[in-house]
Amino acid sequence: MISGIGFAFVIMPCIGACILAVLVRDWRLGAAAAFGALGVLALAEFLSEPVRLIALPLIMGIVIGATFLIPRLAMRSDVDIWERLLWAMVPTFIITFLFLLINTSGP
Repeated sequence: MISGIGFAFVIMPCIGACILAVLVRDWRLGAAAAFGALGVLALAEFLSEPVRLIALPLIMGIVIGATFLIPRLAMRSDVDIWERLLWAMVPTFIITFLFLLINTSGP
């Protein structure tokens, strides 16, 4: 089974990126979701601890997924759901996995 740190730092951001990719069909809506998620990240210190533990990894996945999905949607707006999922989830997985790998490896 996956450890708690792997779930929080890799799987939950990927879930957030998938939710974004399923719901967003236009680049303007993706930009609104990204900036809204960044706004929630700015308010993170005012959130309660349980909400912060669950919401922040999802929100980071939304931000990372939108960063890579918005240019694709702006270039070609007729992408299907699988292409949106690919463009949002793969970079999110790579970035979060490398972040986890770098921070958990010793000096």
